[in-house]
Amino acid sequence: MSLHRKVTGGKPATPRQAGRAGRRGPTPTVRIERRRATGEGPFLQAGFLAVCQPLASDLARRRQAFLAEPDDLNVHGLRGAARRLRAALWMFGPALPPPDAKWAQRELKWLVRRLSGLRDLDVLLERIVIAKRQNWGPQTRSEDLLFGLVTLARRDSVAAAVAALRSARASVLVDGLEAWLLEAAADLDGDVAVEGLVLPALRDLDAQVRADGRHITRLHARRRHVLRGDVKVLRYASEAFAQLSGREPIDAYFIALSDLSGILGDLNDDDVGAHLVERLAPGGTAPSHPSRKARLKAAWAAYEASTPTWDSMA
Repeated sequence: MSLHRKVTGGKPATPRQAGRAGRRGPTPTVRIERRRATGEGPFLQAGFLAVCQPLASDLARRRQAFLAEPDDLNVHGLRGAARRLRAALWMFGPALPPPDAKWAQRELKWLVRRLSGLRDLDVLLERIVIAKRQNWGPQTRSEDLLFGLVTLARRDSVAAAVAALRSARASVLVDGLEAWLLEAAADLDGDVAVEGLVLPALRDLDAQVRADGRHITRLHARRRHVLRGDVKVLRYASEAFAQLSGREPIDAYFIALSDLSGILGDLNDDDVGAHLVERLAPGGTAPSHPSRKARLKAAWAAYEASTPTWDSMA
Protein backbone atom coordinates (compact mmCIF):
# COMPACT_ATOMS: atom_id res chain seq x y z
CA MET A 1 0.00 0.00 0.00
CA SER A 2 1.51 3.34 -0.96
CA LEU A 3 1.59 5.76 1.91
CA HIS A 4 0.82 9.44 1.56
CA ARG A 5 -0.08 12.43 3.69
CA LYS A 6 -2.38 15.27 2.75
CA VAL A 7 -0.59 18.59 2.91
CA THR A 8 -1.58 22.21 2.97
CA GLY A 9 1.07 24.72 1.97
CA GLY A 10 3.70 21.99 1.86
CA LYS A 11 3.09 20.77 5.43
CA PRO A 12 1.20 17.72 6.78
CA ALA A 13 -2.43 18.65 7.26
CA THR A 14 -3.77 19.33 10.72
CA PRO A 15 -7.37 18.25 11.47
CA ARG A 16 -8.86 21.61 10.46
CA GLN A 17 -6.67 21.97 7.38
CA ALA A 18 -7.56 18.49 6.18
CA GLY A 19 -11.26 19.29 6.51
CA ARG A 20 -10.93 22.50 4.52
CA ALA A 21 -8.74 20.83 1.92
CA GLY A 22 -11.31 18.08 1.46
CA ARG A 23 -13.95 20.67 0.58
CA ARG A 24 -11.66 22.38 -1.90
CA GLY A 25 -10.84 19.18 -3.78
CA PRO A 26 -7.70 17.05 -4.24
CA THR A 27 -4.56 18.05 -2.40
CA PRO A 28 -0.91 17.31 -3.20
CA THR A 29 0.90 14.49 -1.44
CA VAL A 30 4.34 13.94 -0.04
CA ARG A 31 6.01 10.61 0.55
CA ILE A 32 6.50 9.36 4.07
CA GLU A 33 10.03 8.25 4.85
CA ARG A 34 10.29 4.47 4.87
CA ARG A 35 12.49 2.32 7.07
CA ARG A 36 13.03 -1.38 6.49
CA ALA A 37 11.93 -3.63 9.32
CA THR A 38 14.94 -4.27 11.56
CA GLY A 39 13.22 -5.41 14.73
CA GLU A 40 13.52 -1.99 16.35
CA GLY A 41 9.84 -1.08 16.06
CA PRO A 42 7.23 -0.02 16.63
CA PHE A 43 6.13 -0.49 13.04
CA LEU A 44 2.98 0.69 11.39
CA GLN A 45 0.82 -2.41 11.30
CA ALA A 46 1.55 -3.54 14.85
CA GLY A 47 1.46 0.02 16.17
CA PHE A 48 -1.91 0.73 14.56
CA LEU A 49 -3.50 -2.31 16.21
CA ALA A 50 -1.75 -1.73 19.54
CA VAL A 51 -3.24 1.77 19.76
CA CYS A 52 -6.63 1.40 18.08
CA GLN A 53 -7.84 -2.05 19.14
CA PRO A 54 -7.93 -1.29 22.90
CA LEU A 55 -9.63 2.04 22.18
CA ALA A 56 -12.32 0.34 20.04
CA SER A 57 -12.89 -2.27 22.77
CA ASP A 58 -13.14 0.48 25.38
CA LEU A 59 -15.66 2.34 23.23
CA ALA A 60 -17.87 -0.76 22.96
CA ARG A 61 -17.65 -1.39 26.70
CA ARG A 62 -18.51 2.20 27.57
CA ARG A 63 -21.45 2.23 25.18
CA GLN A 64 -22.93 -0.75 26.98
CA ALA A 65 -22.28 0.89 30.35
CA PHE A 66 -24.03 4.06 29.20
CA LEU A 67 -27.05 2.17 27.89
CA ALA A 68 -27.29 0.29 31.19
CA GLU A 69 -26.91 3.45 33.32
CA PRO A 70 -26.81 6.83 31.54
CA ASP A 71 -25.34 8.74 34.48
CA ASP A 72 -22.83 11.56 34.26
CA LEU A 73 -19.78 9.30 34.69
CA ASN A 74 -20.81 7.03 31.83
CA VAL A 75 -21.64 9.99 29.60
CA HIS A 76 -18.18 11.44 30.22
CA GLY A 77 -16.46 8.09 29.75
CA LEU A 78 -18.19 7.32 26.47
CA ARG A 79 -17.45 10.74 24.99
CA GLY A 80 -13.82 10.47 26.04
CA ALA A 81 -13.46 7.00 24.51
CA ALA A 82 -14.88 8.20 21.19
CA ARG A 83 -12.61 11.24 21.14
CA ARG A 84 -9.49 9.22 21.89
CA LEU A 85 -10.23 6.74 19.13
CA ARG A 86 -10.97 9.58 16.72
CA ALA A 87 -7.60 11.19 17.56
CA ALA A 88 -5.85 7.85 16.98
CA LEU A 89 -7.50 7.47 13.57
CA TRP A 90 -6.38 11.02 12.73
CA MET A 91 -2.85 10.02 13.74
CA PHE A 92 -2.81 6.96 11.44
CA GLY A 93 -5.18 8.44 8.85
CA PRO A 94 -2.66 9.08 6.05
CA ALA A 95 -1.90 5.33 5.88
CA LEU A 96 -5.55 4.25 5.82
CA PRO A 97 -8.00 4.16 2.89
CA PRO A 98 -9.30 7.76 2.89
CA PRO A 99 -13.04 6.96 2.52
CA ASP A 100 -12.98 4.47 5.40
CA ALA A 101 -10.88 6.58 7.75
CA LYS A 102 -12.97 9.68 7.08
CA TRP A 103 -16.19 7.73 7.59
CA ALA A 104 -15.03 6.35 10.94
CA GLN A 105 -13.89 9.78 12.18
CA ARG A 106 -17.12 11.40 11.00
CA GLU A 107 -19.26 8.78 12.71
CA LEU A 108 -17.31 9.04 15.95
CA LYS A 109 -17.86 12.80 15.85
CA TRP A 110 -21.59 12.14 15.34
CA LEU A 111 -21.60 9.87 18.41
CA VAL A 112 -19.90 12.53 20.55
CA ARG A 113 -22.40 15.15 19.42
CA ARG A 114 -25.35 12.91 20.32
CA LEU A 115 -24.10 13.10 23.91
CA SER A 116 -23.10 16.77 23.96
CA GLY A 117 -26.42 18.17 25.16
CA LEU A 118 -26.61 15.62 27.97
CA ARG A 119 -23.06 16.30 29.04
CA ASP A 120 -23.67 20.08 29.07
CA LEU A 121 -26.63 19.61 31.39
CA ASP A 122 -24.58 17.35 33.67
CA VAL A 123 -21.84 19.98 33.92
CA LEU A 124 -24.37 22.69 34.73
CA LEU A 125 -25.98 20.55 37.45
CA GLU A 126 -22.58 19.84 38.98
CA ARG A 127 -21.65 23.51 38.90
CA ILE A 128 -24.84 24.55 40.63
CA VAL A 129 -24.09 22.14 43.47
CA ILE A 130 -20.39 23.09 43.73
CA ALA A 131 -21.11 26.84 43.55
CA LYS A 132 -23.52 26.52 46.43
CA ARG A 133 -21.13 24.39 48.46
CA GLN A 134 -18.04 26.56 47.86
CA ASN A 135 -19.84 29.90 47.91
CA TRP A 136 -18.76 31.12 44.46
CA GLY A 137 -21.12 34.07 44.77
CA PRO A 138 -24.40 35.28 46.27
CA GLN A 139 -26.83 32.39 46.80
CA THR A 140 -30.52 32.79 46.02
CA ARG A 141 -33.58 30.57 45.89
CA SER A 142 -33.50 30.87 42.12
CA GLU A 143 -30.64 28.37 42.11
CA ASP A 144 -32.92 25.69 43.49
CA LEU A 145 -35.41 26.47 40.73
CA LEU A 146 -32.65 26.32 38.12
CA PHE A 147 -31.47 22.97 39.46
CA GLY A 148 -34.99 21.60 39.08
CA LEU A 149 -35.37 22.92 35.54
CA VAL A 150 -32.01 21.47 34.47
CA THR A 151 -32.89 18.12 36.03
CA LEU A 152 -36.13 17.99 34.01
CA ALA A 153 -34.26 18.92 30.83
CA ARG A 154 -31.78 16.14 31.50
CA ARG A 155 -34.54 13.52 31.47
CA ASP A 156 -35.51 14.48 27.94
CA SER A 157 -31.87 14.60 26.88
CA VAL A 158 -31.22 11.12 28.30
CA ALA A 159 -34.09 9.69 26.27
CA ALA A 160 -32.73 11.22 23.04
CA ALA A 161 -29.14 10.10 23.71
CA VAL A 162 -30.14 6.53 24.58
CA ALA A 163 -32.23 6.30 21.41
CA ALA A 164 -29.25 7.49 19.35
CA LEU A 165 -26.83 5.03 20.99
CA ARG A 166 -29.28 2.16 20.44
CA SER A 167 -29.80 3.07 16.79
CA ALA A 168 -28.59 1.01 13.85
CA ARG A 169 -26.14 3.79 13.04
CA ALA A 170 -24.44 3.53 16.43
CA SER A 171 -24.49 -0.28 16.38
CA VAL A 172 -22.89 -0.49 12.94
CA LEU A 173 -20.19 1.95 14.03
CA VAL A 174 -19.29 0.50 17.42
CA ASP A 175 -19.83 -3.19 16.72
CA GLY A 176 -18.09 -3.07 13.34
CA LEU A 177 -15.02 -1.06 14.29
CA GLU A 178 -12.87 -3.90 15.58
CA ALA A 179 -13.41 -6.00 12.44
CA TRP A 180 -12.63 -2.99 10.24
CA LEU A 181 -9.45 -2.26 12.20
CA LEU A 182 -8.18 -5.79 11.51
CA GLU A 183 -8.94 -5.45 7.80
CA ALA A 184 -7.32 -2.04 7.61
CA ALA A 185 -4.22 -3.27 9.45
CA ALA A 186 -3.78 -6.12 6.98
CA ASP A 187 -3.16 -3.56 4.22
CA LEU A 188 -0.60 -1.52 6.16
CA ASP A 189 3.10 -1.83 5.35
CA GLY A 190 5.19 -3.72 7.85
CA ASP A 191 8.38 -1.87 6.91
CA VAL A 192 7.28 1.64 7.88
CA ALA A 193 8.08 2.92 11.36
CA VAL A 194 5.26 4.57 13.26
CA GLU A 195 7.34 7.67 13.95
CA GLY A 196 7.80 8.27 10.22
CA LEU A 197 4.06 8.74 9.95
CA VAL A 198 3.15 10.28 13.29
CA LEU A 199 5.93 12.67 14.24
CA PRO A 200 5.46 15.11 11.31
CA ALA A 201 1.75 15.37 12.12
CA LEU A 202 2.35 15.95 15.83
CA ARG A 203 5.00 18.58 15.15
CA ASP A 204 2.75 20.50 12.77
CA LEU A 205 -0.28 20.37 15.03
CA ASP A 206 1.82 21.53 17.99
CA ALA A 207 3.12 24.43 15.88
CA GLN A 208 -0.42 25.34 14.81
CA VAL A 209 -1.70 25.32 18.40
CA ARG A 210 1.17 27.57 19.51
CA ALA A 211 0.48 30.00 16.65
CA ASP A 212 -3.29 30.07 17.12
CA GLY A 213 -3.07 30.60 20.88
CA ARG A 214 -0.51 33.38 21.02
CA HIS A 215 -3.11 35.86 22.25
CA ILE A 216 -5.24 33.25 23.98
CA THR A 217 -6.76 35.52 26.62
CA ARG A 218 -8.16 37.77 23.87
CA LEU A 219 -9.62 35.05 21.66
CA HIS A 220 -13.33 35.11 20.88
CA ALA A 221 -15.26 32.18 22.36
CA ARG A 222 -15.67 30.51 18.96
CA ARG A 223 -11.95 30.65 18.13
CA ARG A 224 -11.13 29.46 21.63
CA HIS A 225 -13.47 26.51 21.11
CA VAL A 226 -11.70 25.57 17.85
CA LEU A 227 -8.33 25.84 19.58
CA ARG A 228 -9.63 23.57 22.33
CA GLY A 229 -10.49 20.92 19.74
CA ASP A 230 -6.96 20.99 18.34
CA VAL A 231 -5.46 20.82 21.83
CA LYS A 232 -7.56 17.73 22.58
CA VAL A 233 -6.43 15.97 19.41
CA LEU A 234 -2.81 16.88 20.13
CA ARG A 235 -3.10 15.66 23.71
CA TYR A 236 -4.77 12.33 22.89
CA ALA A 237 -2.52 11.58 19.91
CA SER A 238 0.61 12.51 21.88
CA GLU A 239 -0.43 10.26 24.77
CA ALA A 240 -1.13 7.38 22.39
CA PHE A 241 2.29 7.75 20.75
CA ALA A 242 4.00 7.94 24.15
CA GLN A 243 2.34 4.76 25.38
CA LEU A 244 3.12 3.00 22.10
CA SER A 245 6.76 3.93 22.66
CA GLY A 246 6.68 2.45 26.15
CA ARG A 247 6.74 5.82 27.92
CA GLU A 248 4.29 7.20 30.42
CA PRO A 249 2.92 10.64 29.40
CA ILE A 250 3.86 12.32 32.66
CA ASP A 251 6.52 14.90 31.75
CA ALA A 252 6.04 18.68 31.74
CA TYR A 253 4.76 18.77 28.16
CA PHE A 254 1.95 16.30 28.76
CA ILE A 255 1.00 17.90 32.05
CA ALA A 256 0.86 21.33 30.36
CA LEU A 257 -1.30 19.94 27.53
CA SER A 258 -3.69 18.35 30.01
CA ASP A 259 -3.98 21.52 32.09
CA LEU A 260 -4.53 23.69 29.01
CA SER A 261 -7.19 21.32 27.69
CA GLY A 262 -8.91 21.36 31.07
CA ILE A 263 -9.11 25.14 31.46
CA LEU A 264 -10.24 25.60 27.84
CA GLY A 265 -12.96 23.06 28.58
CA ASP A 266 -14.01 24.98 31.70
CA LEU A 267 -14.27 28.23 29.73
CA ASN A 268 -16.30 26.49 27.04
CA ASP A 269 -18.59 25.15 29.76
CA ASP A 270 -19.03 28.73 31.03
CA ASP A 271 -20.26 29.81 27.58
CA VAL A 272 -22.50 26.78 27.11
CA GLY A 273 -23.88 27.08 30.65
CA ALA A 274 -24.83 30.72 30.07
CA HIS A 275 -26.76 29.79 26.93
CA LEU A 276 -28.49 26.91 28.71
CA VAL A 277 -29.56 29.09 31.63
CA GLU A 278 -30.87 31.76 29.27
CA ARG A 279 -32.95 29.11 27.49
CA LEU A 280 -34.22 27.31 30.60
CA ALA A 281 -34.52 30.23 33.02
CA PRO A 282 -34.35 33.59 31.20
CA GLY A 283 -32.70 36.20 33.38
CA GLY A 284 -30.88 33.61 35.48
CA THR A 285 -27.11 33.43 35.98
CA ALA A 286 -24.95 30.42 35.24
CA PRO A 287 -22.40 29.62 37.97
CA SER A 288 -18.84 30.42 36.92
CA HIS A 289 -15.62 30.45 38.91
CA PRO A 290 -14.01 33.92 38.88
CA SER A 291 -10.40 32.72 38.52
CA ARG A 292 -10.71 31.04 35.11
CA LYS A 293 -9.02 33.73 33.00
CA ALA A 294 -6.02 33.80 35.34
CA ARG A 295 -5.79 30.01 35.14
CA LEU A 296 -5.91 30.19 31.35
CA LYS A 297 -2.98 32.63 31.25
CA ALA A 298 -0.93 30.42 33.58
CA ALA A 299 -1.78 27.22 31.67
CA TRP A 300 -0.80 28.79 28.34
CA ALA A 301 2.49 30.06 29.76
CA ALA A 302 3.32 26.56 31.00
CA TYR A 303 2.49 25.05 27.60
CA GLU A 304 4.56 27.65 25.72
CA ALA A 305 7.52 26.94 27.99
CA SER A 306 7.27 23.16 27.57
CA THR A 307 9.16 21.17 24.96
CA PRO A 308 7.59 18.19 23.17
CA THR A 309 9.37 14.94 23.96
CA TRP A 310 8.25 12.87 20.97
CA ASP A 311 11.65 12.71 19.31
CA SER A 312 13.20 11.16 22.40
CA MET A 313 10.50 8.49 22.27
CA ALA A 314 11.12 7.51 18.64
